[in-house]
Amino acid sequence: MRLEVTVFDRESDQLVSEIDVTSIEPTFACELLGIPFENLVYVNELTADQLRSISQRAGIDIPFDSSKSYFLEPEAEFDGETWPPKPEQPEE
Repeated sequence: MRLEVTVFDRESDQLVSEIDVTSIEPTFACELLGIPFENLVYVNELTADQLRSISQRAGIDIPFDSSKSYFLEPEAEFDGETWPPKPEQPEE
């Protein structure tokens, strides 16, 4: 299972970044969010404290910005495919 923190701009709802935090392990994520493992398939909005805990556990500096929304998004991987599928990004 891959775990990502996704960051969205609150004003525009645009995706700002995706940060791979798979190293925190699903068990830690469940404990942090207070959910059973079977509910880890859902996207969970993160508080500043939860983001700080994930950042420390992953060894990645993810500063909290109140103008952004942060989510923990799990993805199950199957033979090169990811569920849920990622939307196609428009070419710039």
